[in-house]
Amino acid sequence: MIKLLGFKKKYFNKTILEFKKVTFDQTGFYLIYGRSGCGKTTLLNCISLLEDFDGDYILNGINIKNVSDDEKAKIRKELISYVHQKPVLLNDFSVFENIKLFSNLKDGEILYYLSLFNLKEKAHQPVKTLSGGEMQRISLIKSIVLEKPIILADEPTGALDKENAIFVLNKLKELSKNHLVIVVSHDATTFKEVADTVIHVKNDSIEIEKEKEETINLRKSFYTNSTFDEKKINKRYSKHIVKKKKVKNFLVSLFTGLSLMCVSLTLLIAINVKDELVNGFSQFYEPNQIVIKNRSNANPIFKKNSPTEKEIQKINSIVSTEKPRIYYANNFETFFKDANSLHLVTKYKTVRIEGFSSRHFNEFKPINSANPQYFSKNELKMDEIILSIDNPLMLELCYQLSIPKTFNSLFNHIKNSDVYVSLFVKNFDWQYEDEQLFKIVGFVVESERYIYHSENDFTYNLFEKSMMLPSTLYDEVQEKPWYLKKNYLLNITKEARDLFYYDDYLSNFIIEKATYHDFPFWYKENTLIDDNLYSIYKKSESDLIPANKIKWLIDNNYSFALNNQYYLKNNIISGFINELFITDDKENINYVEDNYFKSDLNGKIKINEDLNVVSGGLIIESNNTLTLDVDTTNLKEGQIGISSKLLQKFPKSLQNSTIFVIGLVNRYQTGNKITKDYVKNTLKFDVVIENDEEYKIYGNQFIINSFFRDILGYEYEKYAGSAVNLIANEFNNDEVIKKYFYNFDVSKPFEEINLQINGIINILEIIMAGFSLIVILISIFLFSLIIKSFILDFKEDLHVLYCNGLSKKQIGKIFKKYIISVFLKASIFMLIFNIGMSVMIGFIVSHTLNSVYKFSISYISIIASLILSILMIFIGFMFVNNFIKKENIVISIRN
Repeated sequence: MIKLLGFKKKYFNKTILEFKKVTFDQTGFYLIYGRSGCGKTTLLNCISLLEDFDGDYILNGINIKNVSDDEKAKIRKELISYVHQKPVLLNDFSVFENIKLFSNLKDGEILYYLSLFNLKEKAHQPVKTLSGGEMQRISLIKSIVLEKPIILADEPTGALDKENAIFVLNKLKELSKNHLVIVVSHDATTFKEVADTVIHVKNDSIEIEKEKEETINLRKSFYTNSTFDEKKINKRYSKHIVKKKKVKNFLVSLFTGLSLMCVSLTLLIAINVKDELVNGFSQFYEPNQIVIKNRSNANPIFKKNSPTEKEIQKINSIVSTEKPRIYYANNFETFFKDANSLHLVTKYKTVRIEGFSSRHFNEFKPINSANPQYFSKNELKMDEIILSIDNPLMLELCYQLSIPKTFNSLFNHIKNSDVYVSLFVKNFDWQYEDEQLFKIVGFVVESERYIYHSENDFTYNLFEKSMMLPSTLYDEVQEKPWYLKKNYLLNITKEARDLFYYDDYLSNFIIEKATYHDFPFWYKENTLIDDNLYSIYKKSESDLIPANKIKWLIDNNYSFALNNQYYLKNNIISGFINELFITDDKENINYVEDNYFKSDLNGKIKINEDLNVVSGGLIIESNNTLTLDVDTTNLKEGQIGISSKLLQKFPKSLQNSTIFVIGLVNRYQTGNKITKDYVKNTLKFDVVIENDEEYKIYGNQFIINSFFRDILGYEYEKYAGSAVNLIANEFNNDEVIKKYFYNFDVSKPFEEINLQINGIINILEIIMAGFSLIVILISIFLFSLIIKSFILDFKEDLHVLYCNGLSKKQIGKIFKKYIISVFLKASIFMLIFNIGMSVMIGFIVSHTLNSVYKFSISYISIIASLILSILMIFIGFMFVNNFIKKENIVISIRN
């Protein structure tokens, strides 16, 4: 039973309809009629709970004014069927779906009812393709099949022909026996005869013209079980939203994704680019590096000062058992520019022996390194020598000596007769001329030209005592070109080399690997011999780092290097400034030598990936970057280690622990021609250190110096220990270092670089943040407009759902679910975009800086984008709630 008490309905403060009381029984046929616009439809909307009014609404003893919107929706869903004048159907859904969605009928039952109204063949057509009469019949079918207790019909026969109108009238009359049927019409003639109660709406009020007689209600219950599943409608309609509005759905997704991508990109640039730049530059410099050097060493001038005889004796007593060898580092081709040759002295004439000069005497070879086939003496006097000769020279000597032309006859002649040669030198600039006579006591058969002697001070006796040439400190020769650059060559073992860093006495000196620069006749060009011969020089005060300071660093486990230009890992000039290549295949070294070092190629170098080569150098483009590192845990003194990854790269080195090395020492440019001074050598490793991520060579604290000195043969000024370089970490206290090195300059040379990089990044962050904020605000605004437009597009459908029993809250959930699905898709796309951009940014930066690429994800940008997602979801929800709460969700059709 329905009672409307104190009913009053206003629009814009104007009363449309007002009456004290009207009652509708549980069953019966009620007609409400009146002129158009008198408020009939308004009254029906109020009965159906689609519109509110002033007064009480008593339904089955319950005052509807006291129930929530959700409860009203439940009442519409379970109790009320409403046949609107303009059919309320989902126009884009089929006839079948319009009935199926709002009922629990089986498919066969739906088709049966459609056949009753001659609509079975229209079952799967979209409603929007039907005529007005067909739509009206579908609305009636819904009301009939749902068997709800209350059936409301607004002009149910207005769009029907006479035959269908009679059918509908009879059907409503039949239903009124067990249901409450309320029909609204402006033409009462058709319905008055069948109506139990007639209500006339006029003059803003109502008049009961005919009242229903008392009857026994046949309906047992006022409620019905013919309800529908909201989840089914929610799921089906959500799919429909995406399908129907493809363009707007794309725009919603586009602006949503754009907003998320802008935030993500901004933070990627602000964070990832910064990290990648710092990581990229850290391949070349270490932000936490500390440099310790003498205060007088702001601009060090390296001098190669030879030690005194007394000093060299003391050094030799510590590091070597052999007598030091004296040699001179002059350019003998220019030193004796006017005459510089060796001559065979015979009884009647003097004949020049091609291929020999004063340099061969300076670079004499020890007699114990010669093949003793054609000499017998192992201890030579100062005026005795052994020559190396080949077949052409043997023939020439035999000819000049008038003996049979064989090696044996030459040897027998030397043993039995005195054979002399003379060294003749001259330099007119100094008015100097001299000739020294030597007795040949044997020879060695070989293609190269050498002179052999047994005494290490042979050159000293020749040049200084016999030829009476003056000698002086190494660098003073520049001012006195007629002086010899005297130096000492020591045989220093691998274990003794590091003593020159921290031994109290030896730390005053520095050793330099003997190379083909010093002994071009000994060494083949660009090749170092794996021996222990080193030149030794006296440090100047500006170079000097006290041994006790070095020992303090060692005792306190500081990772350090003594360098001028080469620092520990992750420094701007670490690893290798110049080009360096290592491999376990000698053919690869030869290929690199022929195609790079012997060519005029300059600028960026692209390594052939087919070559099994690991490289280092600022201008090399390669993913296989070699670095040096310190390891004092796994390595004993003097040992060399390589990483396990490097060993995997070079499986051949497992056979003999040998790796081939070729590296640039210097580069010269004359006009357009590029000349490269380089070295080839071998590296033998002792230990394999587990490291599956990087290609590394390991050693003790002095590996940087020793690598460039012993393997590449760099000169003194390239590796001299003029400064101590540390990498500070959480265990190293800067203040402790400054306190201990109180009389030294202790600084972080790359602090300014850090500040500059951070300054650039901060400016970039501000620009990108401002740009991103503008784009985000625009995106949010457009997103809001599109969402609002999106909902308006479905306004009619919302009315259908609302009239069929879905509450505003339930309708809102459909669109909220859609918004969440959009952001889930956008978030997945954003995540893929974030990863892709992270990879691209990392690759670009690492490729540009020639650094090692390491994949990383910016979790901060992802989190920030997700926070923006939540914010935009919240904004979307606000729009949905704001719109759904308004009454214009209901399309009220008033007459």
